[in-house]
Parts: sequence; structure tokens; C-alpha cells
Amino acid sequence: MAPGLSARVSEAVHDGSLVQAAFSGGLLVTLHFLAVPLEPRWTLCAYEHLTGRPCPLCGLTRALSLLLHGQWASALHFNVLSPLVLVMLGGMLITALAQLSGYRRRRPWFSSVWKGRAWTAVSILFLVYGVVRFFKLMV
Repeated sequence: MAPGLSARVSEAVHDGSLVQAAFSGGLLVTLHFLAVPLEPRWTLCAYEHLTGRPCPLCGLTRALSLLLHGQWASALHFNVLSPLVLVMLGGMLITALAQLSGYRRRRPWFSSVWKGRAWTAVSILFLVYGVVRFFKLMV
């Protein structure tokens, strides 16, 4: 093993970039090669079972799979926010791979304050989308 490689692997495990790369990369590769049925026999969504309405996350797996196969119109039919989630997963993967390769910026361009605001904005967006779906405000 090269000197320093052990320390870099240990640091990658400690800062979570290895888990982040494995999760986002594994999910994207799985959704690309896995044939997701467009009409599932049953759903795992407890919210949909209780209310009879889709939650903001319903259809996201199918939509991401369709996006990875280039079928954007069909993907938007299942979940309008799926392109945002795809960009977020891609960003997670790129960031984690850059950290694993040893790349470190001197000044982070996206501070923790802005990360918190971005996650808050995305959460609010999903909340609004859930309300729209619940009351069937979209066609």
C-alpha cells in the first residue's frame, strides 16, 4: 500500500465521502440498470395507503429510472421534482469522488450556511409539491 493511502482512506471513511459516493453512485447505477415497472403491483408508501393520495416522494424511483434512460416526459409524469433529485444525487457523487481523490478547496464555495438554506428550500419545495398533489391542484 502506498504511503499516505491508508490515511486518505481513513479520512474518507471519517468524513463520510466514501459512504456518500457508494450511496449516490450505487443508487444511480442500480436505477439505470434495474427495470422499474411503470405500474407496480403494490406500493410501500404508508401515506398513500392511509390517505389514498400520493406523497411528494411517490413515483420518484420510477421517475429517476426514466430520467436515466432519457425519457424526461414520462419521468415528469411520475414526479415533477425528479430532475432536481437527479441533480442533487449527481452533485453528491461528484463531490464525494472529488473528496476521495484528495481534492480540497482552500475556501469552500458553498458554505455550511448556504447548504442549510439550500436544504431548507428543497424541503419547502417538496412540502408545497405534497400539498399540490394532495389537493390535486395539478393536472
